[in-house]
Amino acid sequence: MFDLESERKHTLEPDLVPILDGLTAVIFFLLLSISFVGLTKVTLPPSVASVAAESKETPLSTRIRAYLDRSTIIVKLDWIGSQPGSLTESVVRVPATEKNLALIEAVQKLTTRFKEKYPEENTLQLSLSENLNYQEMISMMDGALGQLKDIALSSYVDSENSATETEE
Repeated sequence: MFDLESERKHTLEPDLVPILDGLTAVIFFLLLSISFVGLTKVTLPPSVASVAAESKETPLSTRIRAYLDRSTIIVKLDWIGSQPGSLTESVVRVPATEKNLALIEAVQKLTTRFKEKYPEENTLQLSLSENLNYQEMISMMDGALGQLKDIALSSYVDSENSATETEE
């Protein structure tokens, strides 16, 4: 007589598992992002103005450049400053598979002569023309490291410009 199932209202119950998963992910995200808020509030100490003694000497910009002239490597060490100058050595090129000891000695000679004039200078910019190989770059660095401790590599365009300057 009475059908209980037909009288009950059928209500759709949402699946709570995906909703709880989403809320859990959001809660962890919010907790983690709150911990990073403290990193954005960096307080710097107040700056203190101090007067540094002004140096009347122009800082040196020491560069050693190498380029190829037929089968000879031309190595030129030059600098600017209150007394600009340059030193040049030439070395016969050896095959790329061999270590060029003459190149190492030439660079050592140039840096030693430079270091005698400027004992406080420790930086050097090194550039090679594009037709010199990796072994020659390493040989130049090995030769310079005895006197100058900070060596920075620069573009080969500097060496190419140096080569065109000497040809003119």
